Amino acid sequence: HGRYRRTMVEPLIEHRLLKRLRVAELKELLEQRGLSTEGIKDELVARLEEARSAEEGGGAEPAVGTPAAEGGDAAAVEAPVDEGAPADAAAAQVEEVLEASPTIDPAPTNDSEVFEPGDPAGAEGGEPGPAQEIMPDAADVDVVASEPVSLPSAAPHPPVSSAKLDRARARIQANRHDLDAWEVIFTDAQTRGVPEGRSLFEEVLAAHPTASRVWRAYAEAEIAGDTGGNRDDEAVKAIFSRCLLSCPSAILWRSYTKYMEKTNDAATEEGVQAIKAAFEYTVDTVGEDVESGPLWLDYVTFLKAADPAHVCPDAKAEQAESARMQEVRRAYQRAISIPTNSIDALYREYDAFEHGISAALAKPLLAEVKPQVDVVRAALKERKKLHDQLIVGGLAGPPGTSKDDKSPDAQAKAWRAMIAWERSNPQKLAPNTEAGEMAHPQLVARVALAYDQALMSLWNFPDIWLEFAAWQESIDDEEAKAVLQRARDALPDCLLVHLAAADLVEARGDAA
Repeated sequence: HGRYRRTMVEPLIEHRLLKRLRVAELKELLEQRGLSTEGIKDELVARLEEARSAEEGGGAEPAVGTPAAEGGDAAAVEAPVDEGAPADAAAAQVEEVLEASPTIDPAPTNDSEVFEPGDPAGAEGGEPGPAQEIMPDAADVDVVASEPVSLPSAAPHPPVSSAKLDRARARIQANRHDLDAWEVIFTDAQTRGVPEGRSLFEEVLAAHPTASRVWRAYAEAEIAGDTGGNRDDEAVKAIFSRCLLSCPSAILWRSYTKYMEKTNDAATEEGVQAIKAAFEYTVDTVGEDVESGPLWLDYVTFLKAADPAHVCPDAKAEQAESARMQEVRRAYQRAISIPTNSIDALYREYDAFEHGISAALAKPLLAEVKPQVDVVRAALKERKKLHDQLIVGGLAGPPGTSKDDKSPDAQAKAWRAMIAWERSNPQKLAPNTEAGEMAHPQLVARVALAYDQALMSLWNFPDIWLEFAAWQESIDDEEAKAVLQRARDALPDCLLVHLAAADLVEARGDAA
């Protein structure tokens, strides 16, 4: 639990992840290493990357596929991780889990379901069907986030052809933003499954690398396996490694945590810690989303079912159960502070949990959180109404491509309404000004997530990038600079974005 092994997948995401950390978090990492915390964000990131390379042996990171990366010392150098370390350590643990977690059934399996009967989600919407059938329709709510970047490509697959696909490709050749034509290819990929549909999934993702709907369908198809029920776990891990950090979708990430539960032995400390690390990083990434309720329910169910000594290995034997109960309580209390669709189920479970420990202690504990839960329930009504207008996790198009209510322009309007509501701070979350907070961390996380969700499918809209950067500048100008850099990467030919970045540099007095 206190250490992780660096894997060959981590370099693919490390730079992007470090760039997403806040300046305070970067400085904390530098302080842990006894390094200077002076300079702008880019300098802090560069200093950290240099230090991490030195920790690995003083050399450059070996390329994936080289002998050193595959089995040499550089691929297995250990680095300490503090329990409260910022996101880069947590991400490394998740990448370690993906690459090296023990698999219960390394042989092919015919188990095609990711969601088992009795899943907490079943209480809200019935038991989901087989994995390949639980992909939401385009109009279903799916959380999206992060940056529109090109992701590492998988090995090429032979192309699939048919008259229908050829017509769709001809339309795309004439107009690469023909989203209906892309949907034809995506639908055909889902119908074919694996291995035949792999090339179609890759074809769509090459043009829409942050489409979480497509990534999730691809992952679920690999988890379901081929027609004989044979699953390629390396293919599943590769998909999650490629998409998770660029697609913080609660639904996609839940597929990941379910897969981690399926492929790690919860009867061992190693397996429990791997699953726990996956859950913790997941709720830190997408736990504020309206659709994250089932993830929180899964998390507390896992904590309550696991061996206390495995959940809290650092606790003394006689204190392990108490330590585990504290972790469950913290998870519940954090979950019921968020307006999710599962707030009622979470509060009922929390009520039963506290009464199961002590009816006398439950009364004051529940009385303390009840007013907060009432505010959360009130906020959920408006949040859900706005969220229901969004088509998220889908294919991205530019402004002006169509005029219907599902067009990118209509979605941009809907997202602006959602973002404005999040920024209005409906729960009246107050910052700790004595600690130097400009805004409550939970509010900052939700607004940033809303912008990132919008930009998943609207990264062709420069005005949304500029609005995001302007909001970030009011809180942390280093974060604003990072947003504008992402915008320049996404829209390298957009003069407005380049001018905004130059204005920020000039205002800060940075060197060009």
